[in-house]
Amino acid sequence: METSIRLATPRSGVQRLHWVDGRPVTKEQGQLVAAWQSPEKGAPKRVVIRCDGVLSDDAATRDAQGQLTTAGFPCAVLEVRYTIGGLTKKVLVDAGGQSALTVWAESVDVEPIWDTRRIARIADSIAPCQEQLLGATINSDWIHGDSGPSDARWLDAIHQDIDEGEGDSEWSIHPIPEGARGVRFLDALVGGAMFSVPGATEVIAWSADTFSQYPNGAVQFNTNGATDTSILIVPAGARWLFLSFQSGTIATFDVPSWIEWIMAPATLSGY
Repeated sequence: METSIRLATPRSGVQRLHWVDGRPVTKEQGQLVAAWQSPEKGAPKRVVIRCDGVLSDDAATRDAQGQLTTAGFPCAVLEVRYTIGGLTKKVLVDAGGQSALTVWAESVDVEPIWDTRRIARIADSIAPCQEQLLGATINSDWIHGDSGPSDARWLDAIHQDIDEGEGDSEWSIHPIPEGARGVRFLDALVGGAMFSVPGATEVIAWSADTFSQYPNGAVQFNTNGATDTSILIVPAGARWLFLSFQSGTIATFDVPSWIEWIMAPATLSGY
């Protein structure tokens, strides 16, 4: 039995992206690496998009052991577009290691893209990786492994978006990405030592409206002390996450600090 309509783009593929002289290589943009469509019109299927990737910056400086030392940060991701009932949605997935995104869909396509938001938010401290290899494959046949929960993620950098002034608060503003069901903090380095980013937060607020309306629009505050092992559940109705720190905190980070959006509704324990 056919599990997909035959398309010009195969169900599995790979693409190499280069970042040269501060910009992406134009001819590499807009290339689909995988596509799938249900053989039954108007009948969504449970589809697993398996993602992988690797840094392949051969031009980077290497140490005596041959390890990359100035490769930059991975800023190319996979954009998964899917349709269901006439609705089209997009999900970004980091491809720096094996992961899987599960969707119910009538069609799916996958395109490697440069994450321009990420590049802009880390520009003051680190450059994008100069070369990445990204791959994806789409499976809709449960016999061949389309079972189990998803474990896909997308990283968003903490950045000083609003500073209320010396001695007051600074805010990092994060739109909730399509499909995210939870978020986890990743620690930072300050003076070469590990630093608890969630422990430094003054406010963790979820809002249905933009920051210009805050505190109006707030639907939930996490007040019980998030840790670097906490998974915070995205509340229903929220569209934004606002993080407040004491003014000047973010500038002390040796390297960019991240929150990890989790696209795994079946595996969230929550805290």
